[in-house]
Amino acid sequence: MLLDKYASAEDKLLVEKTVMGGTEAYLGAVTLDWFAEKVRFAAQLPLFSRKVDEDTGTLTIDEETIDDIQQRPLDWSRQASLAQYLATKTVHKFPPVLVVGTRDWVDDPTADEWLGDRAQASSLTFLPLDKAGQLGLIDVSPDVYIYALDGQHRLMGVRGLMELIQGGRLSRKNKDGSEKKGPPITTDSIAKEYNVTPEKLQRLSKERIGIEFVSGVVMGETREEAKQRVRSIFVHVNTMAAPLSKSQTDQLDEDYGFAIIARRAAVTHPLLKGRIEWNKTNVTETASQFSTLHTLKEMSHQLLFSKFPKWERAERDLIPQRPKDPDLEEGLDHLNDFLNRLMIFPSIRALLEGASCSEQRSLKDNGHANLLYRPVGQMALAAACGRLIYAARQDADSVFRKITKFDTEGGFAHINRQNSPWYGVLYDFGNKRIRLPGRSLAEDLMAYLFGGGLPDDKQREKLRSEFAGARTIENTSITLEGIETERRQDVNLPPIVH
Repeated sequence: MLLDKYASAEDKLLVEKTVMGGTEAYLGAVTLDWFAEKVRFAAQLPLFSRKVDEDTGTLTIDEETIDDIQQRPLDWSRQASLAQYLATKTVHKFPPVLVVGTRDWVDDPTADEWLGDRAQASSLTFLPLDKAGQLGLIDVSPDVYIYALDGQHRLMGVRGLMELIQGGRLSRKNKDGSEKKGPPITTDSIAKEYNVTPEKLQRLSKERIGIEFVSGVVMGETREEAKQRVRSIFVHVNTMAAPLSKSQTDQLDEDYGFAIIARRAAVTHPLLKGRIEWNKTNVTETASQFSTLHTLKEMSHQLLFSKFPKWERAERDLIPQRPKDPDLEEGLDHLNDFLNRLMIFPSIRALLEGASCSEQRSLKDNGHANLLYRPVGQMALAAACGRLIYAARQDADSVFRKITKFDTEGGFAHINRQNSPWYGVLYDFGNKRIRLPGRSLAEDLMAYLFGGGLPDDKQREKLRSEFAGARTIENTSITLEGIETERRQDVNLPPIVH
């Protein structure tokens, strides 16, 4: 009964006191609608009042504010994706936010709470309820101002969710907070695409999020000491929490269909099992691994996005809806079929018969410089096959017969030689290294070689011109026959594979 009495008070919050490194904090939980209504962006601290854009809440960093509490600029383009995540994902979770509590007197040097330059009280008041002084209540009445110290984008997302719940729509925004062109997110579109009812959306506002409070000023501090302490907390929290790498995201992603089937193939397919680099996006020259998980995820996406367009993210940062299990099984079957056909290529059979990946990959004189052992080549081939087989609906057996013939004739090997079609495209002959920006041209070239050419002369000439440009340094171009010429028109495309 006592707990109900205190916990239900609107101007009090039940918390547990924590102490780390001499800093007291108070850990509790609040509803999402409370969080959206009561908590402000850190840039709105009175300290910054003359330096904040009124429309976007973004702090202007300059010589006057750089030595105060420096916040990362708010990226309003993330609001729609964060709100959509909360609204549509059955399993969703935001980590606790860290906030600072302050009052009017903190910014008034003449207030009674200051004696000289020292605070005679803390800006947050804590009333202990147990003998140990660990569990108690903090004052969150209207004269306490609460600012998000760590969790500004979570606050932005929750406010977006509340706007969606209360108004039925949420406009997409650009990074600076200006409204973005295009249709808004609406409750109707969410109901249609994700089967989320208005009643379920309404219930979200009463979900609870963890929240940790620190005092803007602690008794005995000067105002300058308080600013330095709060700034240090912010910096330490953000530098200690390293973001997930691309590879770690691929390992953990349980929503993006292409990542899910890539992960399954990596641990089950005989070509990949034991030959995948899990933690990096690329393989080194001497690595024993055949490919990386990130590469395999990109390959599955490029190969199959025409087959499974609904797996694709609607736009950057939006959370995709996890495909149903039968669709994932079908997608894995298609990816495995691609990998099975890859194993027939002479270049890949060599690996299965004992050749080392590093030797097949090496650009040195004793290496094979084989494109199929490079992530950039693997992704380009998967993309070309996706265009031909799933977008253009060409016969898969015919396409792979041509690729096998091309590989049998050494078409993917020795890309560092002038007679290779990948010389200049994916091999930078000036700096003697792999040229990653050439991936798009390599994909176009593969689609041309294995897809029977291009439908008209204009498209063919465009590809030929790009190919010649890739094989040109200054005014000197190199033909497939190894002839140097000042006339780019002398550089012809390699012959189509029949």
